Amino acid sequence: MSTFQSLLVSKLTIRKAHAFVDTMTEFVETKSTVGIAPMEIQLGDVLENSGIPLYEAAWKKIKNNLMPGRSVFATKTIEKEHASCQLHLSERHFYPLSLHIPLKKDLPESFLDAFNLGITRMVDADISGRSLKASVEVANLCISHTETQLKSLGLNNIYGVLLMWAGGVLLGGMVLAFEIIINGFKVLNKKYH
Repeated sequence: MSTFQSLLVSKLTIRKAHAFVDTMTEFVETKSTVGIAPMEIQLGDVLENSGIPLYEAAWKKIKNNLMPGRSVFATKTIEKEHASCQLHLSERHFYPLSLHIPLKKDLPESFLDAFNLGITRMVDADISGRSLKASVEVANLCISHTETQLKSLGLNNIYGVLLMWAGGVLLGGMVLAFEIIINGFKVLNKKYH
């Protein structure tokens, strides 16, 4: 990937993105998480009277959101409760990073439109490569995945770039010095033999 592509992707991606919940504890502790479960699996039998406070707290978050299995994971169900834009890449990866797209529900519509326009232009210009293009073709909505403050990459990230650049220059200088020393020994060796 070229420097131009990497800078473009960094401007369009959001820092500190991560999966919303990985454990039952995180599910219970995050206030904006909504638990939805199919009625058919009878999750209440396992969680409600388990005697484990964590499971019972999880059930309190889930019990008001039971739905028939065929509609739990339908796009219209997710869109109705959680969606705020037209792009969703869960189980897909943003090129070149493994990054889910987190966008807060309360972001202004103008930001979401600008974000989607940026992604669309990047794909249309074929800057992103085939990976993102394939992901965008199956993308349909954007969900809030995090409660942390989302920020676009800024000038504070330049230090990491400069550190990597300085490391490359230092390594290149060391290799050059090593080559000069080796060639010097070869010349001396030929001169005295």
